[in-house]
Amino acid sequence: DDRSDPMVAAAIRVSSSCAMLEAGLLAEARAVLDASPKDQDDRSQPPIVAARAVIASYRGEIDESLELWDEVREGAALNSGVFAQLTRIEIRAARSRGEWAVEKHHIERMVASAEESRAVTIVATALAEGVWGSWLSQDGTMFGDSGARLDRLMQEPTLPVLTNFQLTPLGFRATAR
Repeated sequence: DDRSDPMVAAAIRVSSSCAMLEAGLLAEARAVLDASPKDQDDRSQPPIVAARAVIASYRGEIDESLELWDEVREGAALNSGVFAQLTRIEIRAARSRGEWAVEKHHIERMVASAEESRAVTIVATALAEGVWGSWLSQDGTMFGDSGARLDRLMQEPTLPVLTNFQLTPLGFRATAR
């Protein structure tokens, strides 16, 4: 049974936790991550630590999320797509502190990493983050640039249909296919 492999077990718990996170069940998501099998303590595995960082960020536990994120960056080789998604932790932290220049820097890193990954859904999410952050800070230039790029991307025939549903809660309209 593959579930006895520590990495597979961690991946299953991370997936379950992410589903709970998307449903708004933050406490349950964290409990799933913290529930290691009796014969192994895999809570220090990078996927588990990364998921805990995201949950802490969603819960507004900024210092904890940044500490966990630092631990992940130091201990794991992240591909550009994963890095782009986890950069949202730094964006949320900067946003919560009102540090627009820092937030803008992290958004730019997120978009660059997403584009490097060539994963269209991750690029769309990064651009949506840019639109939202620039709107909050009233940066009309970045808002216009990010918004125009996101609009063009949303018209791409290669864009997975579910991307529309992922971006709708952020205030973006679904495109007709």
